[in-house]
Amino acid sequence: MKTISATFHMTKHCEERAIQRGLTDSAIDMALKYGEVYEQKGGASLVKLTKRQRKALMKELKNLMRILNREQDMFLVVGDDGSLVTAGWQNKRIRHNQ
Repeated sequence: MKTISATFHMTKHCEERAIQRGLTDSAIDMALKYGEVYEQKGGASLVKLTKRQRKALMKELKNLMRILNREQDMFLVVGDDGSLVTAGWQNKRIRHNQ
């Protein structure tokens, strides 16, 4: 069996079908993360990535591409308790205090 995430394992059958159908691990991970879950008889679940969800993901990816294409570096300041203190774009040199 192939591990997909901490809670999902891919059976040999699924692995073979995914290859035959051109489904990459990334596509499967995306469906598991963003897809709709439908409970089935016998305790199984059907996960479906709908056209609406794909459109929403494409919009999100366009926003990510816009961020990645910026010239400036993005920064986050994380507090010692794990909380995000601030975020921004680096316009000048940031001092790294240690």
